[in-house]
Amino acid sequence: MPDAGPLTVTATGLLRGNELSGAASVTLRGDTVELVTRAARYPLSLSAIAGARALESGAIEIALTDGDVVTLFAGINGAGTLRALADELLVRACTMPELTRGLRALGSPRAGPGMEHDRFFKPLLEARRGAARATRADGVRLAFDAASIRAAFVRRLREMAHERQPHDPPERRALEAEAVDAAAPLFLAIADLEDAQKALDAAVELDRFARWREWTQALQRVFERADEAWMDVREIFGRAPARVAAWRRLFHRRDEADA
Repeated sequence: MPDAGPLTVTATGLLRGNELSGAASVTLRGDTVELVTRAARYPLSLSAIAGARALESGAIEIALTDGDVVTLFAGINGAGTLRALADELLVRACTMPELTRGLRALGSPRAGPGMEHDRFFKPLLEARRGAARATRADGVRLAFDAASIRAAFVRRLREMAHERQPHDPPERRALEAEAVDAAAPLFLAIADLEDAQKALDAAVELDRFARWREWTQALQRVFERADEAWMDVREIFGRAPARVAAWRRLFHRRDEADA
């Protein structure tokens, strides 16, 4: 949906300490909703909006992060336009940040890119590709399922330890434990992501934008902690040569071809 408005509405509610009750116009332009009444002009950035929902009456409610709630009604003929406005607010508010910008290890020559580097970051990069294919915000959230990401990282570290100590279980367990300890900040970030994920899944419409922003911030921290963890994990596993089987090299080449 392109920028919309101005649309003539009846506005009621509380906004920045002012009671609204009467005619107004609403315009959606970029990341700003502008409400204009006879008394004042109120530009509302998406970051200040906690959520929005369409009502059965044809009106929409817009909740702000400071607790104010505004109801807009455009009559029977304008109900469809207002509903479309609420839908577009969801699309514009629930966007994804550039998760890999500023990372040092992911794709950096100093991080020792190669098969193990790619396998370590694969859970996040696969999730990001899945999110890119999603057409709705809930599909994006499902692509970054915290429990699945945690399990994938645990599996990666176990595999890497096994490749170095395939015949010595105690040494293998010790090596895996050291790697898991080094990646502890990453697993803590994934736990925070899981908490944010639960809050987002349980959020009501009037709180969904705020919970989405918290979830994306938690997701960004997972990428950052993974970036930091790889440098430590690489050093730990670098003390012993990996004994990568031929079948794993084959599947790695197939993974690269699929990507």
